[in-house]
Amino acid sequence: MKMTDINLDTSSAVLACSEIRKLMPEDLLPYMTVLFQNSGNVTISIGRLMRPDWIRINDQVRRLGGIWVSNSSYSHWSIPYLTQTH
Repeated sequence: MKMTDINLDTSSAVLACSEIRKLMPEDLLPYMTVLFQNSGNVTISIGRLMRPDWIRINDQVRRLGGIWVSNSSYSHWSIPYLTQTH
């Protein structure tokens, strides 16, 4: 599924984060922080993960057109936030 396949009928940041959370591995949701950024991206951060869990999340994020952003102070996944106009 690509981000353009997600039907977001409002530009609400809460809705954007909710839609992304629905597409993530359910058993890892309690450990995730999903935030909408003013840059227009949804970011996902998570505490310490075992390698297989990191790979599962990374694979899903990449399917959604997102990337892993690694930096010394705050590493996270970033997914472009797109809306569909009706």
